[in-house]
Amino acid sequence: MAAADDPDVPVPAVHRADPAYRRYVVIALLLVVGAGAVALWLLVGWLAQAPGDASVFRRHALLVALFGSVCFAMALPLGAFGVWLMRLARRIDVEGRFPPQDMHTTRDYPVATGADARRQARLHLALAVLAFALAALLVGWGAWVYLNFAP
Repeated sequence: MAAADDPDVPVPAVHRADPAYRRYVVIALLLVVGAGAVALWLLVGWLAQAPGDASVFRRHALLVALFGSVCFAMALPLGAFGVWLMRLARRIDVEGRFPPQDMHTTRDYPVATGADARRQARLHLALAVLAFALAALLVGWGAWVYLNFAP
């Protein structure tokens, strides 16, 4: 007899996926990838054209400023993601289950409770710390490039 057929073996709870949320996530990802592709295409076009009145020093200054700005711009969502991960870790810890009751998921997910939920909370907290560290590194890198290479 299989474990699924045995009435003494508890069946784990399943957190059901939200199809509307799945569509929202797919559309958001497609829009972000499309916007990134357009921005990259425009940047390559901007770098390829060599205006006769712009000096090498002016283009160098613009590229340094652009690089620093991109570092700062990437650090902002990374920091926001870290905040979201910290809040999620707290919710997991308070509810004692992962995923939390009102969380939207893109697929069906087995519910973890007890020690497994606490392990998930610690994992999410560690990932939040990593996200904050990477955001700080990006800010530091952008500042270093700007301070050392700006004319």
